[in-house]
Amino acid sequence: MARSSRSQFPMSRRSFLYISSAAIATLLATSCRRQPPDQANAAQQPLHLGFNLWAGYLPFQVAQEKGFFQANGLNAEITWFPALGDQITAFNAGKVDVAGNHYC
Repeated sequence: MARSSRSQFPMSRRSFLYISSAAIATLLATSCRRQPPDQANAAQQPLHLGFNLWAGYLPFQVAQEKGFFQANGLNAEITWFPALGDQITAFNAGKVDVAGNHYC
């Protein structure tokens, strides 16, 4: 007498899907949890922002001059580049942490 392949597995397909999806959801929820920032370390290490001379980046300069970065615990240093190519080169070399790019 031939046994069906279903009898080899004591768990139904539906139960397996429920349990595995719950396990995956739990794994994702715990692994994607945001860690609280270390305020002392964040204030010491500057965030290097690199922008070219496009007018759309001027709010970053205003934010720095008005102290918005410091008020939120961010030590930001802005570097202005005359051309986009210089900015991208600095980003690729690791000299800036953030490089604005206004191309769509």
